[in-house]
Amino acid sequence: MSVYYDHQNRRAFETELRRNPETCVWERIIVREVPYEGESPLVSTERKSRSPIEADRLHGALLRYLANDESFLDKNSTAELRERPEWCKKHGGR
Repeated sequence: MSVYYDHQNRRAFETELRRNPETCVWERIIVREVPYEGESPLVSTERKSRSPIEADRLHGALLRYLANDESFLDKNSTAELRERPEWCKKHGGR
């Protein structure tokens, strides 16, 4: 069994998977309604905004990691990321 949260209507249901004998398709069946706890993961009331300095530092660290030879990117993408800081300086972008 699992719990399905309907955040839009602020309701929660306990569900289970059952196979429909006529169609042989697995269907999620609502067993019972349970008390709703929590908020939608898409809505955050207290979202901390990062300072521009911290965001730039994190962005730079991410680019350095991706441009590293040990990253999961292919050689062409890694080469483009290594050239990106120079391009940004030249064109005034991030």
